[in-house]
Amino acid sequence: MPEEQWLLLDKNERVETIKGYNAVEKIKAESRLLKQQQQYEQAKQQQLQLDLINAEKQHKIESIYQGYGQYGDLLRVTIQNGKIDFNGKHRFYQPISFKLADGEQKTITFNATGKYRHYKRNVLVSYDDGVVLFDCNNRRHSIECGKHFAHEPEWRRGKRYKHISLHKSSKTEAQDISVIIQLVH
Repeated sequence: MPEEQWLLLDKNERVETIKGYNAVEKIKAESRLLKQQQQYEQAKQQQLQLDLINAEKQHKIESIYQGYGQYGDLLRVTIQNGKIDFNGKHRFYQPISFKLADGEQKTITFNATGKYRHYKRNVLVSYDDGVVLFDCNNRRHSIECGKHFAHEPEWRRGKRYKHISLHKSSKTEAQDISVIIQLVH
């Protein structure tokens, strides 16, 4: 209310105006609180659903490692040859081999060789629905993955992908590496 109008009001009218204003503000505050509570409950429910999905996914991955998955659910991946980036310079690394279950995402660690053996490079890899993703940023199935390997029948006996080099926006900036993917029975 403009000051000129306020000055024209008598004492009782001012008290009533203040009471009305306070009542409106109380309703607004209660509405905001109710909305916050609803948002909190919705976020809590979404987190519970996410936790349940993650628990189911983790159970599936553990079952695959225990031998209860289907053929093709477990892979052995070997990475060797070539160089990757360690602290801004391309260096040789120790070959690495690891298993990867369908639906799994993990971080693997490359170790440099020779006098640089204390250098390490962590790389995110995942396997989901027949696609191996190598050298990804934190978002799965994003275009920011360094390399995608789609399932091929040759994986049964082990398929070697030679002379792979990744672009500068990848973490490893791999140069001339070999990746072998083989299905585990």
